[in-house]
Amino acid sequence: RPASAVLAGRLYVFGGDVRQAGHGYQDSVEFLDPTSANGFWEAAPAMTTRRFEPQAAALAGQLYVFGGRRNICGRPIKFGERLEPEAGQWERVEAPWAYRLGMAAAALRP
Repeated sequence: RPASAVLAGRLYVFGGDVRQAGHGYQDSVEFLDPTSANGFWEAAPAMTTRRFEPQAAALAGQLYVFGGRRNICGRPIKFGERLEPEAGQWERVEAPWAYRLGMAAAALRP
């Protein structure tokens, strides 16, 4: 179960589970630009940690991913990550709550 968010007309998908393909939980990020001539999914910079069942939102030109877990029996992940797509660097974002799993995320327009 990956997370998704839309930023600048692109659909981004974060993490998830591809155990059927022998790869397990993912740190991968892909995006689709529906206005692109090729119409293919493209790779974006990978997150700093693998995440299954995370939540994501886009806000102020940046992408945020929180929660999820690293493995099937593992404790939920407490910290989040932020990506500014043009710079291509993920940055850790400390979360002010206990470990979360099964949460929701949303972004409001300022």
